[in-house]
Amino acid sequence: MLSMKIPVDLDVYKALEARRQTFSESHNDILRRALGISPKTTATLGPVPEEIVVWRRKGVGLPKGTRWRMSSAHGEQSGNVVEGGFQHKGGVVPSPSRLATNIRQAESGRKTNLNGWRYIEVKRPGDANWLMLSSLLSSD
Repeated sequence: MLSMKIPVDLDVYKALEARRQTFSESHNDILRRALGISPKTTATLGPVPEEIVVWRRKGVGLPKGTRWRMSSAHGEQSGNVVEGGFQHKGGVVPSPSRLATNIRQAESGRKTNLNGWRYIEVKRPGDANWLMLSSLLSSD
């Protein structure tokens, strides 16, 4: 396969990531799908294993094995992303905003409302660094 680098800005990169259906899917695969070009066959390489997306909202899909964390005045809370949401204190919280709100309210004792997309970081399998959940949102 011909390999070349095409510079893209952050908005284009985020739009590509938002369209990712599996973690193993390349940007080339995403573009082929978006442009209506049939996928290349990988018969010589064998089947590509599908990542199981266990949580999806606003065009962002998180695969099995994704970790989450949130820093706060009382330290760091963390857990796994599981089917249906974010594992926390023996339960599953369905949205990042509810998770961030629950964590902050437990610390302060006061009612609050937080946009969890701006407070929760995730690390998907294969990611080298933690990413702010909001950075995965498409700017469409």
